[in-house]
Amino acid sequence: MKKLFLFLTIIFFNSFWVMGADSADTTFLISDTQILFDDWNDTVCLISPDQRFWPNVGNRALPWILNVNDLYRAQREPRNPVVHRAARQSLFLIGRIKNGKYRVLIPMLTLANDTSLAFSYFETTPAGKLIVKTTPSGHSIPKVVVSESFSPYRAVYHAMYYVHSLHPDSRFIKPYRTPPAPFYDFIGWCSWEHFKKNISEKKLVDITRKIIESPVPIRWILIDDGFQKEKDLKLKSFTPRLDRFPTQFRALTSLKGSKIRWMGIWHCYYGLWNGIHPQNDFSEMINNGLVRDNGVLWPAQNSTASEIFYAEFMKSVKDRGFDFVKIDVQAELLKRSNVTVSMNVNNSYALEKICDSVGLPIMNCMAMGPVTSYCTLFSNMMRCSMDYKLGDLPMAKIHLWQSYQNALWLSAFSIPDHDMFHSSDPICGEIMALSKLIGGSPIYLSDVPEKFDLSIIMPLCDSSGKIDHPFPPRILNTLNSKYCAMPTALPSPESILLDPINTPNCYRVMSNMQGLLGIVLYNLTHINGGSVPVTGALSLDDYVTASKIFELLPYHEGDPLLAYNWRKHAGCVLTDSRSLTLSSFGDDFWLLSPIHSDWGILGRSDKYMSRAYLSDIHFKDTALSFSMKEFGPVVFWSDPHLPPPMASYPIVDLGNGFYELKVSSQIKGSRLTIRRPKKM
Repeated sequence: MKKLFLFLTIIFFNSFWVMGADSADTTFLISDTQILFDDWNDTVCLISPDQRFWPNVGNRALPWILNVNDLYRAQREPRNPVVHRAARQSLFLIGRIKNGKYRVLIPMLTLANDTSLAFSYFETTPAGKLIVKTTPSGHSIPKVVVSESFSPYRAVYHAMYYVHSLHPDSRFIKPYRTPPAPFYDFIGWCSWEHFKKNISEKKLVDITRKIIESPVPIRWILIDDGFQKEKDLKLKSFTPRLDRFPTQFRALTSLKGSKIRWMGIWHCYYGLWNGIHPQNDFSEMINNGLVRDNGVLWPAQNSTASEIFYAEFMKSVKDRGFDFVKIDVQAELLKRSNVTVSMNVNNSYALEKICDSVGLPIMNCMAMGPVTSYCTLFSNMMRCSMDYKLGDLPMAKIHLWQSYQNALWLSAFSIPDHDMFHSSDPICGEIMALSKLIGGSPIYLSDVPEKFDLSIIMPLCDSSGKIDHPFPPRILNTLNSKYCAMPTALPSPESILLDPINTPNCYRVMSNMQGLLGIVLYNLTHINGGSVPVTGALSLDDYVTASKIFELLPYHEGDPLLAYNWRKHAGCVLTDSRSLTLSSFGDDFWLLSPIHSDWGILGRSDKYMSRAYLSDIHFKDTALSFSMKEFGPVVFWSDPHLPPPMASYPIVDLGNGFYELKVSSQIKGSRLTIRRPKKM
């Protein structure tokens, strides 16, 4: 009782402090067993898995746009062309209330008693009611964080800050963020989509050598599933199967060098897909600490046993020359075994602690469960979508929507990982490439080297494979200067509660392209099995709205903006709004920039993160000057009512005052200057 009283006292104190950040924002905790919608508007977004994936969820946390008077529709009717129907359980809710604010509800991991944990969750009844339950049932009072704000992003981020910093177990309070792993800043490659489980040392060595010889600047490689000693998908050893990996990966990891700098390996959170085989070669100490359930072993009986298991497990990764580890199915354990919520949390904490101590960054894969999402003590990367599938159009649409909608809440504590992709995918290779970059995702390919498409890959990075990521939202900085959201793209306000699959509406996302505002419009419609035309828009209000989320270039509200279409290499001066139509599946990528002294500069026209390649930019009436980290074509704008600009490199007129400076060579660090005569 004393512990519970202390917990609630801490919550009350922090609620008052957060509310003080903006008098219009409120964040608080409720213990209601049913969510009533009397003061809500009609439409809400629930995040739920499909019917087969509770409580594990994994990478299948999906958005469902529903009417509050018919919440059961997602269980009753197919609303998703890939997974069809939703589970009754859900773990996130956002909507608008009648005073104009957004309201966010997130169930919490809570104390069941002095020694064990439970998690709360929502469940939709066949009558359409939304009730709050806990697992284990009957052992805890439901706990739900509620946050309200006129900004949907402030509402979400305040709620997520609550969930983490007010966790009942202080081990998971996050006073700071661990920097992203070094490989995050470079292009990578993963074995899964090409090889699946059909891998061997010889195959991986051969393809790694081809990657090294290719012109694509891939800097890291991830080895996925298919190497384990196992029986019936139960792990028997931390040593790989020697018939396929006779040198135990040393022949592969020895290829690291000036090009391939990092290698990582995939592992299952609890051993392998079906657990741990009782006839294993683990130590007696490890085996004594495992949970036994119908002849299968699972980690682990208590926190000490968890640490012993993961210490040996991760040592096997480090000793074989790997630099990071991808951990999968963290959320599956509760469904597959008699492991308790507390045991699951102990495993997550032990894994995080051990990996941090030995210097193994974690890529969290199928981890979007009600327990494991909130147990990332040091790691800060998590899959936000189902697996990408080569040439699968319905999956591509769902993949994009799911990735962005989940980024809304995941980016408060984790880099959203949009999964790998094929640059050679004829249906969506270019669309996927852009979404990974503006979404702040790690970027990794899955083509064989012979099919690498340089025209798709090189706009993502510089010649060394270095990626310039979008700048993160700044909202959480107002809560805690040491706590910052991750680089990401966010759905625009009108898109958050919009179903772009089943309705003829344009879906839009926004990203801070290092000072410029990036907006991507999507046609994701899948109505009667196909796409229908949609209409979207760009407006001055987009920049004003985004400036409250991101730290963009300074802008005086009401002034014109430059709007540049990256794919069409054309632009316009935006004075109000501009209507845009997408006739079928696809994207439309625009960069918005303020005008300074009758100049504007977008940056490298061949790179998505165009502005990142420029520095030390100066605007004067008669000159625009800047430095470049790598030479290449630069798009800029000069007021077309003034004399045309001049430079020492050729200038191509793109129309409407937009020009492309053809920089063909440059000494690193030197300045470039574009001049125009004085105003008459």
